[in-house]
Amino acid sequence: MAIRAEGKTNMLDINTVQRLAFDREFYELVNFIEADRKAYTNFILTGELNLPDEEAGNERSGRK
Repeated sequence: MAIRAEGKTNMLDINTVQRLAFDREFYELVNFIEADRKAYTNFILTGELNLPDEEAGNERSGRK
């Protein structure tokens, strides 16, 4: 959310978002975009984060 709040780029400009995230040490975001651009784009457009079932189950139970 910090990158969006800065207003320095369109959040769908994925390469710039990754660069800004890296510069600000948001490495989890950099990795998330790299691993699943479709899920990132869906999150930006809908606000919904669709994790694979295994990760979602771990998230609900507090395990990682």
